[in-house]
Amino acid sequence: GKIPSDYEKAKVLQQLANQPEFIQHNYKPTFSIIDKFSSDYEKAKIVNFLLKNHKLSQAQYKELLPVVSRINSDYEKGKVLRNIASGIPVDDKGLRAEVEKAANTIGSDYEKNKVISALR
Repeated sequence: GKIPSDYEKAKVLQQLANQPEFIQHNYKPTFSIIDKFSSDYEKAKIVNFLLKNHKLSQAQYKELLPVVSRINSDYEKGKVLRNIASGIPVDDKGLRAEVEKAANTIGSDYEKNKVISALR
């Protein structure tokens, strides 16, 4: 059969992610599927959807950040990291440092600085 496109895979993940328990129990395989998307746009879109609809734990963020770091598009990566920056606890220094590390994988200074200021 035909290999489903990133768009189709994202649609299925979105439906699954609508079940509150789903991400809690399946975040590792979910993030790993997203990591294999070739489309930066679809990758960013599904991650932003998850961020908007789920309160992620520290462990889940830690698992997600390397996936986000591997988004090639500076623009898409920056957008996702800004969403993460605004969602993580202000007092979680460790997690904020991880986000900053991910921000440093952005080539564009403009996008990188937007993430860094979202962390402040």
